[in-house]
Amino acid sequence: MSDFFFCDHGRVNISSSPDDPGRRLGIGIYYVTVGVIGIPICLFNLRVFCKKQYIQQSCYKFLAISICLDIANLFNSAFMPGILSLSNMTPCNGHVWTYYFAKQHIVFWFAYTATSEVLALNRMMIFASKHMSQILYDGNRSWLWITAIIAYTAGMFSIDPAAQFVYDPDFGAIFDATTNLVHVANNFSKLGIVSVLYILMLVFMFKQTRTAGKKVDKGQIKISLVTLTIAALADFASAAYVGASYLPKDTTLGKNSGIIGETCWFMLHSGTAFICMFCNNAVLEELKKLLGVQKKPKKSDATITAITVLAAMKSTHSNSRNSQDSNQSITRVNNFVK
Repeated sequence: MSDFFFCDHGRVNISSSPDDPGRRLGIGIYYVTVGVIGIPICLFNLRVFCKKQYIQQSCYKFLAISICLDIANLFNSAFMPGILSLSNMTPCNGHVWTYYFAKQHIVFWFAYTATSEVLALNRMMIFASKHMSQILYDGNRSWLWITAIIAYTAGMFSIDPAAQFVYDPDFGAIFDATTNLVHVANNFSKLGIVSVLYILMLVFMFKQTRTAGKKVDKGQIKISLVTLTIAALADFASAAYVGASYLPKDTTLGKNSGIIGETCWFMLHSGTAFICMFCNNAVLEELKKLLGVQKKPKKSDATITAITVLAAMKSTHSNSRNSQDSNQSITRVNNFVK
């Protein structure tokens, strides 16, 4: 029925998972739900990052690119696989387009890898050399790094363009149909490069904090720690994904290793949005506005402000106003505070 070597009687035969409509239904509902929740949250983060006051900064430019790729990867690893499990569509039962769908997912993963490395380099350079960071990232120069991301993605894909990928709706995972050394090299190089760059960032950050003291840009430190947390989550997800593939196949965990592995990617691509939402002040403030829970000024704060205004008024007009005018000013301020 199909020329694909991984097909057997209309089914994908890589995982040897049983033909189980109930299992496919559960996988499908779970994956689609993750996509339906995760993608809008990523879009909310993207909306904040693209605001003028943030997108002018190089870090937010790269975070915006990263979030766009998170959305693409959630669509590829959660929403669409869920649809394929619900409908039981594979290249082996006549739906050849699903083969090309599985194949294109690696392109977005290569792009995400490159973006993570570019972002890590950016964070390291911010603390290593202000002069070099200005040369590399000032103004619209940051957007030029998109060419590096595209070049990396195209280069990695072109090494083995014939590599085959397939989604097994019964197992709940996208497989490398054969061992793909490019995919393996990409994952391990990302782990190594990003880890080294963030370690260097912490070294330079600590050094700059000790020498510059209060002059250090605390905003840069905060956003850098957020990106470091995202990188740590990516490392954990990668390690867990690899570990899931080695689970004994005759155990319950082994039989569900595909779902466990995909869940690791869900954690990465949706977890990034949650980290930004609760650890980044810009996103958190926008969320509070959306929910209508912005903190209102306390009366004590208003009192302090009013007293400050009064002091300034008295200082400025002390030579031109008499005590009666000052008393009137005090009355007006007290009325304002009440």
